[in-house]
Amino acid sequence: MRLTNKKYGLDVDPQNLSPELFYNCDKTFGYFSEDGRSYTVTDKNTPRAWFQYLCNDNFFSAITNKGLGFTCYKLGLFRVTKYYEEMNYLPRIPNGARKIYLKDKKSGILYDFFEDASNLTFTVRSGEVEYEGSVADVFLHVTIFVPECDSCECWKIEIINSSDRLKEYQISFAQDWAFAYLGNDPISAIEQHDGGVTAVVNSRNLFKELYGYFSVNASVTSHIAQYKETVWGKEETFTKVTLVQDISIEGGKKQTYIVVSGACEDRAECDRVKSNFESEETFEKELVKVREHWSKKIEKNSCTVPDKNFERFINVWLKNQLDLTYRYSRMYNTGYRDNMQDAWGYSLVDTDGTR
Repeated sequence: MRLTNKKYGLDVDPQNLSPELFYNCDKTFGYFSEDGRSYTVTDKNTPRAWFQYLCNDNFFSAITNKGLGFTCYKLGLFRVTKYYEEMNYLPRIPNGARKIYLKDKKSGILYDFFEDASNLTFTVRSGEVEYEGSVADVFLHVTIFVPECDSCECWKIEIINSSDRLKEYQISFAQDWAFAYLGNDPISAIEQHDGGVTAVVNSRNLFKELYGYFSVNASVTSHIAQYKETVWGKEETFTKVTLVQDISIEGGKKQTYIVVSGACEDRAECDRVKSNFESEETFEKELVKVREHWSKKIEKNSCTVPDKNFERFINVWLKNQLDLTYRYSRMYNTGYRDNMQDAWGYSLVDTDGTR
């Protein structure tokens, strides 16, 4: 499959970039912060999807500069939300997505925030991502992270009416469930409630019982649509879940939503997490914990070198990669050699964890 980069007119195979394109330092897609702890992608038309990985010890999220990607529970190969392709080490072309839609009730025009925001930016930090952009006289600021302990991904969506007039919209949040390991596990029941949806999963391979949830801290209407796609020669069922609410926002005013998407093996735990994240205060407290986790690791040691990009790599992003390997990549597949390799690098980040 060949894709065209809209800005540079480059017709490239995303799995086989030419050395000339890969090493062309004149083409930049964003900038580092002064301390090197964040990178902001200002041109969403990157030759490949720009991934960030977020995780704790039980839950993993792969997320791109356009909101694409997927989530996993416990095992790196057990996908809660949609992703499939030939098995390899790196996700290439994500076919699952997070979606935020905004429909102007007066004009009837439907906007896809991640696709239609003309000035969309994507800021990556260890443990979190942020999006900013405008559609239809509305400015959106979206923060997404995985908490330190809960098995979920959390979104905070701030919607600001940039005009001086009352605006009426229909806002929707959507994702596609897969519950896939060696084939998709069937959903035995879907329970709709005021703030979202819970799926009861008939796990054939890994779990005695499993629950998936997708909810928001608002009274919404839930729409469920199941569809089939052929995966590795076999027809599999996916479930699109969309949460919808009509909203009115005065000129210059803001409305905030907290969305939580996750999975667990205990119904009471699912209910606890959903209820907990109905509060914006809880979202902020959990985000602070993630930031403190990363500050501790990044500030543990540092170096100064003439090449600032190399300095950022050593002081921040190498530690980010080592921690992801420790917490996620070896979550389901470890051996003596793997542990030795990981320990050598991870001692830079966490000596106690290495032991």
